[in-house]
Amino acid sequence: RGAWEEIGPNFDFGIVHRYHAVRQVDAAEYILNFGAAERLEKQKLEVLADCPEERRDDLPLALTEFNTNLTQHKHLTAALVNAETLFFLCRNPNYFAAQYWQFLNEGFGMVRGESGNFVKRPNALMFELVSGTLQDVVLPTEQTGRIVSVSLPEKTVSEDGEKEVLKELAPEEMEKELLVSPRWKPDGNRERTTLEVLQNGEMKIEFLTDEAFNFYHVSTWFSVPRWRSAAFRLTAEIRVEGMADSSGIALELGDGRGFTKTRSVAATESVLSSEWTPVAVDYLPLRDTKSLELKVRRFNGGGRGTAFIRNIRVVPVLPEDRSGPAIMPLLSVSEDGKCLGLLLLNRSFEPETVTFDAGTVWPEAEESEEPNGVSILARVLTADDPYADNESEAQKVRIAPLAVRVEETPKTPEKSNGNGRKSVWLRLTVPPHSLAGLTLED
Repeated sequence: RGAWEEIGPNFDFGIVHRYHAVRQVDAAEYILNFGAAERLEKQKLEVLADCPEERRDDLPLALTEFNTNLTQHKHLTAALVNAETLFFLCRNPNYFAAQYWQFLNEGFGMVRGESGNFVKRPNALMFELVSGTLQDVVLPTEQTGRIVSVSLPEKTVSEDGEKEVLKELAPEEMEKELLVSPRWKPDGNRERTTLEVLQNGEMKIEFLTDEAFNFYHVSTWFSVPRWRSAAFRLTAEIRVEGMADSSGIALELGDGRGFTKTRSVAATESVLSSEWTPVAVDYLPLRDTKSLELKVRRFNGGGRGTAFIRNIRVVPVLPEDRSGPAIMPLLSVSEDGKCLGLLLLNRSFEPETVTFDAGTVWPEAEESEEPNGVSILARVLTADDPYADNESEAQKVRIAPLAVRVEETPKTPEKSNGNGRKSVWLRLTVPPHSLAGLTLED
C-alpha cells in the first residue's frame, strides 16, 4: 500500500503470483485440488481493492509466476491443475500475460536436464497438448453432465486400528469456540521480535530490526474434534504500526502437523492499517486432521514496527460447496474459421463419456457432404496413476491417441439442429484424471 500511495495511478499493470496447493488425495477429495478460477478471481479482486480507485475499471494484470507448490509439481495432477489455470486465463482478459514458473531447471522446471538426461515432465506435455489444440478465438460453451463433489466416508480407521464413526456437525456445535486459553510460542530470537500478551487479551508483537524475514514463529497448537464434514473459521482483528514496506500482518490456520508435511493451510488477508481491521478465513482440514496450528505471518518485506491482534476465534462451520463438473471444456476456433480446437479436462477418478455437437458452433462441419470431409486429431495426456511422474519411470505420463466416433444426422428439419441443417456429433471417452485435446480441420 505504501507503493500505491507513492505512485498513485501512474503505472501500467499489476502483478500477481499463484502457486496452487496440490495434495495427494484419493477420489473422495480429488476435486479439492482444483478451483484455479476461484483463486485467481479472488486475487484479482484483492489487487483491485488495494489499487487507486481511478484504475480499478481498466487495470490489466500479469500473472508473472504460476505453478503448483514446490513438492507437488512433477506429477500428472499438477499438470492438470495448471491446465485449469490456462483455461481461466483464456477466458479472462484482465490477465493479459502469464508465465509458467519455469521452463528449464532442476526445481520447478517443466523439463529436467540433470546430467544431460532431459526428461519432459507432465507440465511440459500439458503445454505441448494445449499449444497444439488451442486456436485464436475462445468460444462460449454450454454443457450438462456429472457433478463431482467431496464424498467423505461414513467411517474411518483410527491409528489404533479401531473403526471410528465420524458424526455430522450439529447446529448447536457451530460457532463453538475451539481456541481456549492458547499458549503462544514466540519467535525465540529476541533480537528480532518480542511477544507480549496484554492484560486485555491483545497480542503485541514488536519487530525490532529492518530485516526482511519471513516471519511465522508466533504460533499455537490445539486439538479439534473430527466431523464427517466441517471447516474451521478463523476470525480476528489486526492493526499495525510501522513496517510500511512489508506485506503487513496476517493469520494462518492449518494442519497441526505443519505445512512442510501436509501442505494444508489457509491464510487471511494481510493488514497494514493502523485501524483495527477484521480478518477471516475458512480452513478445510484433511480427512485425518486432528489438531490445528495457528500462526502469525508477515509474508514478505521488512521494517520496524508493532502488530496488535485481538478477538481471535476459531469455530467449526459447514464447508463451502466445492463441487463442480467432472469435465471442464475450452473451445476455440482459428481466425479463418477452418480449424476448431476442443480441450477437455477430466477432474475425476472416473472415465467420462463426452458428446460434442460440432455443427452448432462450426458451420464447416455442417457444410461438409462427406463424413471424412473434416479431419480429426484427438490425443490425451494420461497415466494410470494421477500422481505419476516421468522421473521415477520414463514415459509413465504420456500423450496418447484417443478414439473418437463421428455421428451425423441428415439435413432435414426433423433430424437436425433446428435450422434444417445436419448435426455433426463427436463421441469420446476421456480417461480418468486426464486432459484431452481435439482439433477438427476442414
